[in-house]
Amino acid sequence: MSETTLEINLDEDYKIRIEKGNNFNDSIFKNVYKSAFNNILEIIKQAENSKDTKYDDFNNIIAFTGERGKGKSSSMISFRDALINKACIDHENFFDNNEVKNVDINIIKNKTFADIDIIDPSLFRGESIFEIILAKMFQKFQDKLHSSHLNINQDDKRELLKHFQNVFQNLQIINSDPKDLYRKESIEALSKLAISSNLRSGFKDLVKCYLEKFENKKSFLIIAIDDFDLNFSNTYLMLEDIRQFLIQPNLIVLISLNKDQLSNSIYNSFLGEFHSKYPIDKNVLRNRTSKYIEKLIPISRTIELPNFILEDEAKIIDIIKIKKLNDTIQYSLKERKIGNLYEFLLFYLSSKLNLLITNYKFRQNLIIPKTLREIKELIQNVYSGDYGTFKKYLLIKSNNDLSPSFSRLFSSIETNESAVLLIVQQFFIDELSEIIDTKVVDLIDGYNPEYVSIGDIISLFENIEKNVRINDVETLRFVDYTKILISLLISHKNLLKNTNRFLYNGINLRLPREYNIRRDWVKFNIDTKLSDFEKSSSNLLIFSLIHVYGDPDYDYRKSKNNYFFRFFENFTQGVLDPFAIFTNYLEIRTFLLFEGFKNTIDLEEMIEDYDEIFLKKLDDPSFTQEFIDGISNFAFAYRDKQPDYFHLIYLYMYNGGIISLRNMKRKNRNLVNDEIINAYMNFPLFKIWEREIDDQNSIARKVVNNMYASSKIDNANRKKSQSVNKIVAEYLKKDLWSKRTLTYFKKRVIDIDPNSSVIKLIEDLYDKIDNVIEHDKQKTILENFQTTLLNKINNG
Repeated sequence: MSETTLEINLDEDYKIRIEKGNNFNDSIFKNVYKSAFNNILEIIKQAENSKDTKYDDFNNIIAFTGERGKGKSSSMISFRDALINKACIDHENFFDNNEVKNVDINIIKNKTFADIDIIDPSLFRGESIFEIILAKMFQKFQDKLHSSHLNINQDDKRELLKHFQNVFQNLQIINSDPKDLYRKESIEALSKLAISSNLRSGFKDLVKCYLEKFENKKSFLIIAIDDFDLNFSNTYLMLEDIRQFLIQPNLIVLISLNKDQLSNSIYNSFLGEFHSKYPIDKNVLRNRTSKYIEKLIPISRTIELPNFILEDEAKIIDIIKIKKLNDTIQYSLKERKIGNLYEFLLFYLSSKLNLLITNYKFRQNLIIPKTLREIKELIQNVYSGDYGTFKKYLLIKSNNDLSPSFSRLFSSIETNESAVLLIVQQFFIDELSEIIDTKVVDLIDGYNPEYVSIGDIISLFENIEKNVRINDVETLRFVDYTKILISLLISHKNLLKNTNRFLYNGINLRLPREYNIRRDWVKFNIDTKLSDFEKSSSNLLIFSLIHVYGDPDYDYRKSKNNYFFRFFENFTQGVLDPFAIFTNYLEIRTFLLFEGFKNTIDLEEMIEDYDEIFLKKLDDPSFTQEFIDGISNFAFAYRDKQPDYFHLIYLYMYNGGIISLRNMKRKNRNLVNDEIINAYMNFPLFKIWEREIDDQNSIARKVVNNMYASSKIDNANRKKSQSVNKIVAEYLKKDLWSKRTLTYFKKRVIDIDPNSSVIKLIEDLYDKIDNVIEHDKQKTILENFQTTLLNKINNG
């Protein structure tokens, strides 16, 4: 079986590419050609069976439809040329060896086809399409008449010229001012009206004579009209010309068009016609438009150019050749285990830019174009792998493809690339707040711009992708364009390495909970100050897992103080986050370089020899998002019990990370390879972590487990406090100057938390009931009691 090749020559402008008929079965348009051939056979069959039928019962139009740049002109003209020259050695195989169901292929064997020059309606200057066709037929006849190649006797020549003259006279009468006609004598006027009404039959006689006398008894005249819909103002008139004059058994009409543009043009013509006469429902008008078009161009005669990005149609292509100067690079999709053109373009972009281009499960990435013209343009701008070239292409695309409100973001980024994270964060919150969870907006909006992190941006992307409707193509395209631009800028500027931006911000759950206790965002409060720890490699492991230092409930994001990387300082509280290990490593590496601790020689040696190829990948937010998602998926599927938290999160991070990278390698072989996976496995802090797991007396193990245990206690106390607060809120609505009420109030609080400070307040009020008689004093005491309780609720 032959292989289908898509050839992209980057040295040539995108233009009509003519294929030989013998190559049709290896062409990316092979199904288009087969469908066109099938339609030709049907037209021939109908023409032979309905020579005398009315033209309304016959259809001889084949429409090649698709967006601009899909190849409809190339495929239509290639098929036309092959059909006209089907007996030539370059074309004969296609017409001799194709099988068509329910139609005898021999019906075309003895048929021959004539043509006139291809018609381009966009070049018209007031002429009708019928006039152009007539002129081209006469021009071809006249050119041969003046050359020595025309073999026609004088009688035949006179007969043909007479037919041309009759048709032209009929056309003149139809196009003349009716007032001039009615100024003539009645008999003369009626005679001319009778002649004009025979224009269609006169043209039919002309075509018949033209084929027989001038074209050596050929069977059909092929009329090809390219970009039919581009003459917007005259589309309806052109279709009417086709309907009235060209639907004839010895004519075949090939047209290339965009269905949507055609429909809009016809609709606007109808709207203009009816609106001036009487009001009409636009839905009725749309329906009328559809029926009109379908009558002239039935679905069975419509050949949709393939969308090579759709999975089924993309599988047509086996080989892709990219030519540039004297170099030709050939990609076999089968050998590379790439399923289709869409996957190839994701692969090509990723490999050239060294970035992960997100391959979604339920939709396609809209950075990938749909037409061949746009695909060539994309490859042209990514071929060299040059950052600036692709960035310029992306900025132009965003301006052309996105709404003005969305494209504003790209203009802002272009003028201040170093602030890309802050610009994107603020723009998303301003423009897309309706589809972003309010808790995310509340958490990250308006805080110290120095603390905008890659993790914040990842969370915003995840939130938008989760909440946006799948049919909101405008927003989805904006997200895809933004994601790749951010990845491009961050990677190029090495932002993670230069600024130690944190990967993860705790908004989204990444690891499974233990009952209701989070393992990935652990708010700890321990007795030992972090400054008391010995400065050793083992204890640096503890700091590598701490994301935030200080009160974990304090809104550090709005603070001017740095709550990150505060190693060996007087803190007992903070947030432990296993995903912080990678950005903390970069800080630890710098920390060791300047401090030079005695008990960290082993870690320093590992750092000195370590290849940071994996860490560099974390500059790419799309890569990081998919990598962390892979760890999360592993963790939620993990069922084996481990002795403690310290060991469990190591397995989540180490084993889960390896599996995540291996899965990414299967999908993105050009981005994730064994070298990256080995770098991950040899990550210095994992080596220290492994050693601490094996050491039963490990201080790091003990401290991390204590941090996690403290979060459990804190969580339990928080639950008690919340339950007591509910009871307090309930009793604040009651008359509390009652011993009976206070007794029940106290009992309910004791049942939840015997140590609650609310109990003492209730007891104090209870003791005052018998001693205070004056109503005003009772009211004051109750108000003070209620205020104190409310303050306790508000302060937790």
